[in-house]
Amino acid sequence: MRTIEKLSVNDSDYSLVVQFDDSSIKKYDCKPLLALSTFRPLHDKNSLSSVQNKGYYIEWPFYELDISADTLWHDGEPQ
Repeated sequence: MRTIEKLSVNDSDYSLVVQFDDSSIKKYDCKPLLALSTFRPLHDKNSLSSVQNKGYYIEWPFYELDISADTLWHDGEPQ
């Protein structure tokens, strides 16, 4: 199981750059999530930037939203 070492938000294009414990770096595009009603609050760039690294997942605690490290790794674009 992968863990997240570093996380940064690029709010200009609604993406996340994630560095994993295996030293891989992936860019995860959040735009497809914004079409889902559950993730609609993240349209606000301040809300998107409130993401927290929890190791095995990332979380937007105020909205009770999360994405697993494995999803970020599998669906992210290598950097």
